[in-house]
This record gives sequence, structure tokens and C-alpha cells, in this order.
Amino acid sequence: MAGQVRVVIADKEWLADLATTSWEQVQGLGGITGISPGSGMLFDLGYEQAISVTTEPMLFPLDIAFFSEALEVTEVYQNVAPGYHVNSIAQARYFLEVNAGELNGIAAGEPASLEVLTLPSPETVPNWVTMMAPFFGIALLSLVLSELLTTLKPATAVRPKALSFQPSTLPPDEKGKTPFHPGHTEGLPVAHLVEKWQKAKSRNSALALQDLETLGTAYDTADCK
Repeated sequence: MAGQVRVVIADKEWLADLATTSWEQVQGLGGITGISPGSGMLFDLGYEQAISVTTEPMLFPLDIAFFSEALEVTEVYQNVAPGYHVNSIAQARYFLEVNAGELNGIAAGEPASLEVLTLPSPETVPNWVTMMAPFFGIALLSLVLSELLTTLKPATAVRPKALSFQPSTLPPDEKGKTPFHPGHTEGLPVAHLVEKWQKAKSRNSALALQDLETLGTAYDTADCK
């Protein structure tokens, strides 16, 4: 519910409703057939700005006065019929709506005074918001659960590809024998070992003897002497 405020300009006084919330300011005096003499509504927009007032929802004519932050009258519009738009020329913080004819003799530049009699009650939420709140909660919960399940879903296992391995083979030499490599003994003929050992012994080749020693795990050279 709007608060109550006493507005005084010169020798005139009004007991007005105080509209401070967006809901009160949108509703204003629209939809009612009239107000008592010496009453009205004061709109407080919180800071100075260009103000646009519409009388489209009104059912009776109005006088409208705009006020600065310092409560000085900046503009006065009289006998504004329903269905019109009034735009302030100067920036203002407040505007007052009263019955047509009650602002006669009031001019821009005059000071005004406000006395708040009762503070406005907290802004009430329309009934449709209360009715729809459970549905909003269910929708939000469903969204959260969906995201959670997506996060916890195990990733599809990727089977490793089988490695295609073919052991390398050594090409045969000119005589059809496997070339001699240190550390390679598989398939090496004994006769070829003996031949290699004899040549190494006759030449006293340290390098050849060293090569033959690497084959000691497969063939004992002492057996070939």
C-alpha cells in the first residue's frame, strides 16, 4: 500500500498517496472514476530525469506539476484530459497529479514542501507470480538434474588399436648365409661361427674376437677350438 504525504505549495495543500515502487507508479490513478478534492498522488522517481506521463488509463482530467530535487516547481500542466502524454521539458524528480483546476495560480519556480505522514508498505508481489513460482522451481530443478546426469555419464571406452608388428628379417648375403651382427645369434650356423673364429684367430683381430665374444651366451667358442 502507498504511503501518505502532505504536499504544500504557496497557500494550497494536498493529502496525496506516495508512489515510490514501480508497481505503484505504473498503476497510478488509472482505472478509478475520481478522487476527493484536496487529494492526489505524488510520484517519487528517486533522481532527476526527463519524465513522461501518460493519462491514457485515466477516467477524469488532471492538473500535473513537476518538481526538482530541491522541491522547486519546474513545470505545471492544467486540465490534462485522458488519453494524452505529457513530457517534462526540464529534468525533475517528483510530479504531482491532482484534480483539474486545483493548480490554478501555481507557477514554475515556486517552492514546495513535503511531509511524509506514513511510509509505504513493502511492494507486494502480484498473485500470478505466487501461483507460477512452483512451476519455475520444478523447471529449474529439472535443468539442474539434467546437467548433473550429463556430467556423471561415463565416457565411452575406446578400444586400443591392435599393433601390427612384423619382425624385421635380415637379408641373406651372397652365399645365402645370414650376415653376422653382434648380439644376433638366432639362425646363425655353427660352421659360420667356426669360420669367423678361425679367421679372427689367424689375423689376431681384436675386433673380430670381440664380436665373437658377444655370442658366448649361445655358443661357447672353446668348443670350436
